[in-house]
Amino acid sequence: MTNPDSKYVGLTGGEIVRDMIIEHGVEQVFGYPGGAINPVFDAIYGEKKFNFVLPRHEQNGGHMAEGYYMACGKPAVLIVTSGPGTTNTVTALSDAYSDGIPIIMIAGQVPTKDFKTAAFQEIDTDAITEPITKWTTTVTDVADLPTVINKAFDIALSGRPGPVVISLPEDVGLSVLTTIKDHSPVSSAKNLEDSLLPMEAREAIEKAANLLNNAERPVLLAGKGVLSGPDGPKLLKEIAELADVPVATTLLGLGAFDELDPKSLHMIGMYGGFHSNRAVQVADLIIVLGARLDERATSTASLFAAGAQDAAKHGKGGIVQFEINPENINKRVQVDVAVLGDVVKGMQFLLKKLKKNEHKDWLAQCARYKQEYPFYYETLDVDQDKLRGPAVLMELDRQLERIKDKVIITTGVGQHQMWACQLMKWRFPHTLISSGGQGTMGFGLPAAIGAKMANPEKMVIDIDGDGSLGMSVMEMATAVQFKIPVKILLIENNFLGMIKENEDVSHSHYSHCDLAIRSTSKSTIKQAIKEFLEEDGPVLLDAVCDPNTWCIRHLTTSTTDPSAAKPDGFAIGSISKRDRSGSGDEATPVYPVKHPTMSYAGAAKGRPAAQTVDESIYHWYTGGEKQKLKKLCMGGSECKIGCSWDQFGDNASDAVESICRQLFDLRMTMQHDRPSKSTYYI
Repeated sequence: MTNPDSKYVGLTGGEIVRDMIIEHGVEQVFGYPGGAINPVFDAIYGEKKFNFVLPRHEQNGGHMAEGYYMACGKPAVLIVTSGPGTTNTVTALSDAYSDGIPIIMIAGQVPTKDFKTAAFQEIDTDAITEPITKWTTTVTDVADLPTVINKAFDIALSGRPGPVVISLPEDVGLSVLTTIKDHSPVSSAKNLEDSLLPMEAREAIEKAANLLNNAERPVLLAGKGVLSGPDGPKLLKEIAELADVPVATTLLGLGAFDELDPKSLHMIGMYGGFHSNRAVQVADLIIVLGARLDERATSTASLFAAGAQDAAKHGKGGIVQFEINPENINKRVQVDVAVLGDVVKGMQFLLKKLKKNEHKDWLAQCARYKQEYPFYYETLDVDQDKLRGPAVLMELDRQLERIKDKVIITTGVGQHQMWACQLMKWRFPHTLISSGGQGTMGFGLPAAIGAKMANPEKMVIDIDGDGSLGMSVMEMATAVQFKIPVKILLIENNFLGMIKENEDVSHSHYSHCDLAIRSTSKSTIKQAIKEFLEEDGPVLLDAVCDPNTWCIRHLTTSTTDPSAAKPDGFAIGSISKRDRSGSGDEATPVYPVKHPTMSYAGAAKGRPAAQTVDESIYHWYTGGEKQKLKKLCMGGSECKIGCSWDQFGDNASDAVESICRQLFDLRMTMQHDRPSKSTYYI
């Protein structure tokens, strides 16, 4: 039998890399040249069988590869040089490893004769990248290169996807293959039998189906694993309909389930909905589909899904986890049933075992949670035209309503990311691309470039903040050079002080774009977004927003308070509609969980947790006008703090003083001793 490597005889190492990239069906390469990797760049120069984009920084090349895969499900190749060219990719590799994104990276290395001599741009690539990749290796013989490349693709794409690194010394890249070696065949992930699951997984699915068929208050929790196969979202919908079950998602699972569906509970976790967190706590069964259940999603692991944990003790429910990575099972949250294997395959088998069911009362209860505790950003600004980040994203969502299946959103990392996840309606798979496990600032713009290369027919918008965008802003020049028409919606709040002190963003280094639009008020943002969406070329919309706007947060990362096991123990800013109106039956109280860097006014029985307070309250207090402050705290239609004066009883004066001093401390923290007349989210 002919050795398949024989076709590479007579080719250099660089030419073998080029040919094998093509053979593996790669359509997109990102890379930055340098001396040690030039043999590969010489070989790929002018190649028409794949696209090539040169980023301004190697880290951003990695994020482009991430965005490309998340948009189309196909891996990209990243090519960089040795030394700093390789170390610059560490953050991107770590981000991809955390979020299960395959990148095949080929890194230059010094010639083999110079190993361990402190040669120019020499580093130990294997040692540096081993903890943040699925596999890394150094090729010292060109005859090994074909097998190594095949193995790299196989490892990157099999199981839970992830990045791999091939370190290619310069002399190996220049060497001509003359003699081939006999190697054991490498299985290709795409050729593996995909219709079978191990017997252990089948038995676990039988248990999961039995629990779901008999549960009274079940919840499906969809993570990124549901999006790992093209049939995942469809299967999720079918399971939810057949079993009549509400569906919550993690941040990376957004888009797996249509959020306009009545069964949608939206996102759980620290910045998830109060209603979704509450449903998860009350449920007697949680079916986790492809989520690793980190602390951002669960808070204290022992208190997560308290109702399901209690049900499991009585043999009636519990926590079931479908997961492809065995390391993620029982890593933090102890589960009652574990289904190890491909999540989408597992869902296929689960669907076959389910009975038609009805949970009318439970769904009605979840609907009440959604109605009473929506995401709610209330402002009491004296200046009603003041622009705030949440309002910008809600207006963007409104204008995208009819074309959401044709739009991909990427985000940087920061408040803007959480506002986008909270306030926009995610209806279609692979329409949100964001950094989850690492929370990498600077991710948004390069990921948008990668996503646009994967789907040139779709509109791609990067929602970013000035701090996050500042870490990758140089890639605007890349977008212009390669004619990649991405759009950037910048929520500029000067929160890190980067832009305000140094430049006017619309007229300086952001002017790489074909067009820069600026909006500074509510009255102009609607038209500004309209023009932004209509523009064809690379375009920046600079939305200058008030910096004193917080993200509503419903979960702490850690707590020892046993009351946190109760659904109400997770609330910070979610407000009942009945509470806001001051009418109707007495609402369940919302108990705020104190944030280490934020102050709060507390919550009265039957009143909401304080969410917004005008700074003028502090001036009223210091000016001795306590009667005005008392009137504000009386509740009903005049309530502007969100807590009742009556809750303080005889200690009203002391309590108000405490509130105002906390507000003053907050102002000093946020403004660095600069006075401001703004509404705070607390």
